[in-house]
Amino acid sequence: MAEQKGIIRIKGKIGDLSFYQGNGKDFVKTPGGATKSQIMSNPKFVRLRENMTEFGGSAHVGRAFRHGLADVLDVMSGRSLSGRVTGMFKAVCSHGSGTRGERKFEIVANKSIMIGFNFNNNKRLSSIFSPMYTYTVNVGRNETELFVPDFNVSDYVHAPEGATHFRLVNSASILSDYKYDPTLKTYNATDPTIDGLNMVKYSGYIEVTGMVGMDTTVTATIAGAPVMTASAGLIGCIGIEFFQFVNGDYYLLNAENSLRLENVF
Repeated sequence: MAEQKGIIRIKGKIGDLSFYQGNGKDFVKTPGGATKSQIMSNPKFVRLRENMTEFGGSAHVGRAFRHGLADVLDVMSGRSLSGRVTGMFKAVCSHGSGTRGERKFEIVANKSIMIGFNFNNNKRLSSIFSPMYTYTVNVGRNETELFVPDFNVSDYVHAPEGATHFRLVNSASILSDYKYDPTLKTYNATDPTIDGLNMVKYSGYIEVTGMVGMDTTVTATIAGAPVMTASAGLIGCIGIEFFQFVNGDYYLLNAENSLRLENVF
């Protein structure tokens, strides 16, 4: 049995390793009772060390990803979001170039793994919001546009009880590729100056019954028009928030708000 020390705290199992807490400390053990020094040096644990490094990198990139969406996640995320995001980036890492244990996180090249990710896994966006729409990006890849033609809300929006209005959400955030630094033994952003830049825009308040009455356009432009590189992706997410209008004010409801990763540009 060995004690965990460091920034990343892991619970559960990775391969044959079991991570757990006891008496306020973090421990790791194997069925054979290997010590930490054996795990970190014995050749038979090489695959485990590779998995641990890439798992730690997945958690690190996942935090950067969530940071770029921090303005909307408070009311959009479901249970176990952190773990699901880490799992998504572990899949991205497994398809990255490089040797095992040091594979890159290549965002645009592996966008198919990310597209369609629902942040509230109990309330998928498609089950709440289903009209026709387009979602596009500008030439510079620093602006996204959600365009929804006029539609009958009663037919295409399933509002929770008590809701009187909703808003559409367009979130654009930049996520750099990440690569392993063998000297520091950690993953770092390839483009740190633009990594995490973001913008969130909302439609006006729309009633939950009848026709909207007009087309709706929501444009999210990253401030400063940053120059995108080939090793960074623009994460485009769309969502919906529900409100109750009372005495002249709109009160955000906690139920059934939903956000989906629509595309990576």
